[in-house]
Amino acid sequence: MNAQLNQHGLQTTLGRDHQGRPHVKVCDCHGVVRRVYVHLAFRWFYWGDQPDERIPIETVDLAALAIGRAAEQGWRRGEQGELRHDIPRPRRAPRPWQAPRDTADDDHHPWDTPLLP
Repeated sequence: MNAQLNQHGLQTTLGRDHQGRPHVKVCDCHGVVRRVYVHLAFRWFYWGDQPDERIPIETVDLAALAIGRAAEQGWRRGEQGELRHDIPRPRRAPRPWQAPRDTADDDHHPWDTPLLP
């Protein structure tokens, strides 16, 4: 990715963030730097948390072109958003041997309910 971005005339630097994740720092037309990461599970290159700040990694050339266009227009104002996917904790189905519980008293998670009396 770094070589492709350089071919598009972008100033880049390879690095790692405080969590040890590798990234490419890309400078936009205003001199603002963003980190471009790769999300392997979702197969994306991303440089923010908005839907227009990510691109599939299937074709690195097209991804570099899209990142280059975004840098030419200038990154979104403000701090770089962190791409997050909060997967909710699954709810456990009631067991036939358990008495139904009052859902109004939802101070604890169903997993905290003992399976057997």
